[in-house]
Amino acid sequence: MFRQVFSFCAGLLASYSGTNAPQLTPETYLALSPTSLTAVSKSSTGKDPSRVWALPNGGVAYNGTAYRDFSMRVLPVTGVPVFTSNGREGKRPAARLVFVPGFGSSLSHTGSLLGTMRAFREIALGSSASSLLGKWVAENHSELSFEIETVAFDLPGAGWAPPLDDFSSAFDLSRFIYHVVNELSSDGLPTFIVARSGSCPLAAVALSQGMRANGLVMTSATYPDPVVMAENRAAIQEAAERQEYSANWEVVNGVIGRLLDPRFVREINALKPRFSKAALLAISGGRDGQTSLRARAHWTRLLGAYPRRSGSQSTSGHLVIPEADHFVFSGPKDRARVSADDPDVKAFVATLRYIAARFSP
Repeated sequence: MFRQVFSFCAGLLASYSGTNAPQLTPETYLALSPTSLTAVSKSSTGKDPSRVWALPNGGVAYNGTAYRDFSMRVLPVTGVPVFTSNGREGKRPAARLVFVPGFGSSLSHTGSLLGTMRAFREIALGSSASSLLGKWVAENHSELSFEIETVAFDLPGAGWAPPLDDFSSAFDLSRFIYHVVNELSSDGLPTFIVARSGSCPLAAVALSQGMRANGLVMTSATYPDPVVMAENRAAIQEAAERQEYSANWEVVNGVIGRLLDPRFVREINALKPRFSKAALLAISGGRDGQTSLRARAHWTRLLGAYPRRSGSQSTSGHLVIPEADHFVFSGPKDRARVSADDPDVKAFVATLRYIAARFSP
């Protein structure tokens, strides 16, 4: 199986270790894409169906399913493929959400992530949305129905990203996020990061080092603490045994080892004064079996509870939704009703309020 390894431009190479492979250009990437949706099957083409593939007539395919409302492109500077929601013709997005997935799954971009990106796109459509969620937000929070571009990219060790071995430390992984986000935000569009699980501390450090982003939302965030990491590993093992997903243990253990680097732990802990003043939002589920109470306590200590002051209009802090699980968002699935008390609706509204407070839609 051909392994995709990207090289960065000369100005970025110094930030990485061991990355000396040829650049992946849009032309070479598209040459590897399937010629039809049915060609995605691994048995017939040798291509990994757990990756997201570009389709020749537009859209992307994941695990044999077509997503016509997304497209794929390769960033010219970093050479990283990104998956982007297609906007409406003549409508410029008001903001961009960059989704940074968690580590450890053998799937590059799970259906849950694509579903979440589609849900935010439906909300942006407002009253013209096809989902009940999009219509509900338009009717009850019209100020939150603004055009959003959703983007995602693979992290080292998964899918189209470089191998994890090319990144010797958690700081290197943070720089990967830093450079990709900076390239995305270079067009001036307000850009917000939505990180999940193991990528949250990496994105937080990247932001503290000057990553060009208007804000950071951390969902189901883990924390670089030995006890927390042991609990995370045990929870992933249990989920894998239940066949909820297939864990890539080489990646899981590699990332945990890098996160527990004493230098990185000191960096996170040293950020408390900045985090206490910064406008960050963390969202956790009270029923999340993969994010421990200890991790939630760490983030509440750093960010403060949500909202920070009783009765205030603050949109930052650590929000714990008692009824939510590890996946605080859901896709625009068929549902008989939408209520303000739905756990995922609470997460969507909190995120959109956070974004809207930081720019003028």
